[in-house]
Amino acid sequence: MKVKAILLVGVGLFVATCRPKGMTAAERYEGSWDCQVSITETNIKNPRSFRKISQVDISAIDDNRVLIAFPDSSGLRMEAEIRMGSNLVISRQKVYLYATNRYNGEVNVIGQGSNMNNQLSISYTAVDANNETGYSQSAQMSGTKR
Repeated sequence: MKVKAILLVGVGLFVATCRPKGMTAAERYEGSWDCQVSITETNIKNPRSFRKISQVDISAIDDNRVLIAFPDSSGLRMEAEIRMGSNLVISRQKVYLYATNRYNGEVNVIGQGSNMNNQLSISYTAVDANNETGYSQSAQMSGTKR
């Protein structure tokens, strides 16, 4: 009986110490995502709403923070914190937005998102940071990992 008990304890310790480390919250978001994006621009000469397919690149900063980048023409990059497992919080931050022939400059951005069952969802609002034009851009997107 002692031999079986020692053997079982030894096997249990081996299994417990050899398990691979779980993914961090940030690692679940990392990668390139193909998203359907809806964008609405206001307080500009020709306001518009449009849809497009866009790539969203997400990289880990640390275990609970990620960098979200839109490699399309906007050049928008923002940091987000992951709270409660899968919820993204994009706290107010000043970033640069490049919208060809529309608005180029600093914007304050705020937003939220989630990753449920490998379905990414992000929404944000970006507003003219210097309050020169009052430009505003709102976006909602969802998509899957490449």
